[in-house]
Amino acid sequence: MRAAHRLTTLTKQLSLNEDQVEKIRSILADATVSLDSLRNHSSGQKRQDGQARRGLAQDTDAKISAVLNNDQRAKYELLKDEQRQKRKGNKRLPADTDPGTNP
Repeated sequence: MRAAHRLTTLTKQLSLNEDQVEKIRSILADATVSLDSLRNHSSGQKRQDGQARRGLAQDTDAKISAVLNNDQRAKYELLKDEQRQKRKGNKRLPADTDPGTNP
């Protein structure tokens, strides 16, 4: 389901054509299968598993970038940067911090 949502988002944000949509759909499907395999066959080592997931994400990003034109690639990089910033902002607050108050 995540792959479908990501494809929809990329299609809208990057104005993908039909050929690009099909290529990226295939890339995301392959990545989903690989990620599921990583999850189901964990090494038991958090660090090693994390490195494998990061490698898969980097490989997927490179494949997606290769399908895009220059303008789309620039927008894709901006989208990825925005997502990184969002994730940084969503880090958990300490238990004794009330998110509704300003320090």
